[in-house]
Amino acid sequence: MKKLYFGKVHIIGFGLSGKAVYNLLKENGNNIKIFEHSILNSKENLKIYYDAFNSDIYNADLIVPSPGVNYKILRKFIEKNLYILPEIEIGYYNIDGKDSFLIGITGTNGKTTTSLLIDHLLKPFNSMLYGNVGNAFCNNRRNYGLFVLELSSFQLSIIKKFKVNCGLFLNIEEDHLDWHLTFENYLTSKLNIFKNQDENDFKILNLDDKKIPKNINLSPSKTFYFSTLQESDCYFKDGKIFLFSKEILEIKNFPNIYGIHNVYNVLASILAIWCYLKDIERVKNLLNDRLGSFKIPEHRLEFVREINGIKFYNDSKSTNPHSVKYALLNFDKCILIMGGLTKDANFDILNDIVKQRVKFIVAFGKNKKFFYEKFKDIVDVFEFDDLESAVKFAFLNSKGEPILFSPGGSSFDLFKDYKHRGRVFKEIVNKL
Repeated sequence: MKKLYFGKVHIIGFGLSGKAVYNLLKENGNNIKIFEHSILNSKENLKIYYDAFNSDIYNADLIVPSPGVNYKILRKFIEKNLYILPEIEIGYYNIDGKDSFLIGITGTNGKTTTSLLIDHLLKPFNSMLYGNVGNAFCNNRRNYGLFVLELSSFQLSIIKKFKVNCGLFLNIEEDHLDWHLTFENYLTSKLNIFKNQDENDFKILNLDDKKIPKNINLSPSKTFYFSTLQESDCYFKDGKIFLFSKEILEIKNFPNIYGIHNVYNVLASILAIWCYLKDIERVKNLLNDRLGSFKIPEHRLEFVREINGIKFYNDSKSTNPHSVKYALLNFDKCILIMGGLTKDANFDILNDIVKQRVKFIVAFGKNKKFFYEKFKDIVDVFEFDDLESAVKFAFLNSKGEPILFSPGGSSFDLFKDYKHRGRVFKEIVNKL
């Protein structure tokens, strides 16, 4: 039997991950059918089944759902006891795990930045970056190596044997509850990153996040903590970062690392790198050589422009209240632009910090009334149908306060994705 031969495989959803699964499993002789609910303009000469829930969809040896497949749909496969695997696990079966080192990153916020940072720092060791960052693991054709993987809760919720040598759990806040239905389901999915680890592996946890359990018994792997509030295995104090009580860098020497949220990302990354190198001096030298050349990804508290002393920041990646909170921690007082679909998230966590640090809120888009009702008793909230009107109003009414575009909701009310939303914001600002 071939290593990746399953027989009859049904791929549900034909986006980036679905295509990567198709290509890899086709190479291994599987009989594949593709099911998709959206009409695709595919250049490949492939038969795609759009009548997704005819009875034939269940007649398979393996079901591979794309990350965005609705949980209620996924339940139908689970209830029929079908064999289900995420794309990330099929990619895992395609490598020699014993001769590889896998670093997996999950959390509500900071996954992409931390994944990119770890990969950037470990590039001298030929690291390869895959996962939710935009490059499916099934695209990999190397048998072994150093892999950095951004892992979503959707993928982790259905893993079977997938294992990382070093797992990072950055933070957690109520998010994607429209998919997971409960916070407990969401947390359980995130914790699955550790479930197949052994005593030679590592867990890395945020000591400051009270929602992350600190005594995780899913596996016997070693646990390390990072913090900005107290001394721990890797911590931030008085502008310096310490690893196992030894000072390894001063953050002022790296102006590209802006904001407390990015300090957290750096702390987690340092522990991950130590788990690979297991040498403090090598970690220190690597950081001081390479951290300064790292570019924070676009749309994450990105400085756009300053006009007449008014600074504009693009934080379009902010799709939940937790990420808005992290952004606001970097301002004494600002004007906040919010909008987007809110996915049943708990925005009450923002009440105190909005009261302290926001002059007023400008809400825009199809969900503007939600933001008005949520914050009208805390600060003034102004409503606009479109983003351009919201930005112009904020600019005209700023008395020098910075303008923070941190929507707090997903972009799909008016935009293709958060990247499209961020680009539109920057275009508007650059025309002022």
